[in-house]
Amino acid sequence: MCGSILLDVSVSEGWIPSKEKDLYASISEHQLYELLLDRFHVSDQHLMRTLAPHHNTLFRPSHHRLFLDNSFRRWGEGCYQIYETAYSIGYALFNPYTSLPTPLSQKERHLYWISKKSFLRLEESPISSKKPSYSWKKTFGPTITNLLVEALYKKASDIHFFTLDSGCRCDFRIHGELYTHQILSQSEWRPLLNRLKFHGNLDLSVHLKPQDGRLMEQNLSCRISTLPSLHGEDLVIRFTRSADTLTKLSKIGMSDIVLEKTRQMIKHTAGLILVTGPTGSGKTTTLYSILDTIVSTSRRVIVTLEDPIERDIPSVRQSQINRLSGYGFSEGLRAVLRQDPDIILIGEIRDKETAQTALEAAYTGHLVLSSLHTSTIRDSLLRLLSFDVDPFLIGQSLRGMITQRLDPIICHNCQGRGCSICQQAGILGRQAFHSCFQPHVFKFALDSQSIDNYLNQGFVWTFKDDENLKRSLTSNP
Repeated sequence: MCGSILLDVSVSEGWIPSKEKDLYASISEHQLYELLLDRFHVSDQHLMRTLAPHHNTLFRPSHHRLFLDNSFRRWGEGCYQIYETAYSIGYALFNPYTSLPTPLSQKERHLYWISKKSFLRLEESPISSKKPSYSWKKTFGPTITNLLVEALYKKASDIHFFTLDSGCRCDFRIHGELYTHQILSQSEWRPLLNRLKFHGNLDLSVHLKPQDGRLMEQNLSCRISTLPSLHGEDLVIRFTRSADTLTKLSKIGMSDIVLEKTRQMIKHTAGLILVTGPTGSGKTTTLYSILDTIVSTSRRVIVTLEDPIERDIPSVRQSQINRLSGYGFSEGLRAVLRQDPDIILIGEIRDKETAQTALEAAYTGHLVLSSLHTSTIRDSLLRLLSFDVDPFLIGQSLRGMITQRLDPIICHNCQGRGCSICQQAGILGRQAFHSCFQPHVFKFALDSQSIDNYLNQGFVWTFKDDENLKRSLTSNP
């Protein structure tokens, strides 16, 4: 039987003659709503505007831009699931009296009341037509190809497979945050794991040791790694860029001041330049951009020590660290110095021996580039001291530091609450902030007190300076 509210509103608005009210009292609200659209030609907008105050279901504004992802599917008559994140599921319906699907999880449901024309457009525009096409199916098969295309379409930087007792959870890392993509059963996960290991050139018979490999194909470069865990093997795929897609130094988000100071640093023919920051802050991207700038502006012998090699760079001699065979950063650095290089890139300074050898190389006429997992200039200097190397050597060799972090860009449309424009993530991406330090030669022994005194003398462009400058540039017309 039709509820009194919809029928009463229809009569009071003049959509249905009052004398015919009893004729429509025996049909459902769902049927009556469609009759108002199709037979009585009441517009969607008029219906939405009039009925919204009387409807007890909270509908979110659609902004006319609905995000369609892998979970785009029809749920019965008149309802589509249009997205699914780690915390919520979105449904689109043109008839507010449509029966909603039974919840399959505890995720919050977001409802979007859209026009019938928009709804029909969902049926006419399958999600596959919105995604780029790649010719990887012959190599990887449809399952892996669809997974990789989905991740690239959503701008994911990583795909994480967490093995569970009953199967596997597949998460995408998007703008630094993890979002659940799907849950796989054991029967689905085991064959997929083996195929990924096979295409990544990993040993399928090894389950109790970590392994590293690569997925390489046209327009695709991925690092793949496994890790023994409680319920089996976890696996991570990290998307990397090839040499022809290296980000130029001027395009990685540095302000003009930091960019100019960085260019001054890399003009040195000898010394140590450090790029520091937390994990995932883009240190490798910055190091590769610096290398790309050096390669394009001069002809010098450049050798890298990396674990692993993330991108193949022409004109650069790249060496892969292999600790299992006894080839670490310190061993590699000693070998590289016998190759008469002009510039050495060390993926990361992790121990005293590597720090000592890197500083000695920088002091004796080589330009050394490397990274540290520290968050500020002060922490980076203290970290160098913690390796128990000669403070004099640090003071004489260090040519500069670049410290960086990535902060989220809050969606201007929803202010971080999640909407179709930001794909329900609440953020539109991440913005880089940099601080830099270009010292003169230290004239005193380094300790925590002397470091504080030196940094207070104005040789540091801080995160705060960078934030203030970028805000002033974006706020002015």
